[in-house]
Amino acid sequence: MARKKRVIDDEPKIGHNGGPINDERKKQLAGYISEIERWEGEKATIQADIGQIFNAAKDAGFDTKAMRAVLKDRKKSKAEREAFEAVCDAYKHALGMLADTPLGQASMPRADAHPTH
Repeated sequence: MARKKRVIDDEPKIGHNGGPINDERKKQLAGYISEIERWEGEKATIQADIGQIFNAAKDAGFDTKAMRAVLKDRKKSKAEREAFEAVCDAYKHALGMLADTPLGQASMPRADAHPTH
């Protein structure tokens, strides 16, 4: 199948509706781009500062991987956390990963009483 030739208009279009780029729209676009670039610069600075805090915590003996997990969990609601933990527990149980915990031992008699196959 032959490819269609791409037609290039004399007047470039902008946006999902293909409106023309006039001087006012060019200024508006340039403003958006410069604002995003400014915020990207600030974001890089903030990320570097956060990295320094993690390094200080690591130097103090804290597990930064665990800290990141805690930060991620704190962004979720209690209901979201509990629902996710329930799914993880179900998966761990299915894989036999909870057999040596009190929760896993308590569920073993129930699982044996109700075989799934």
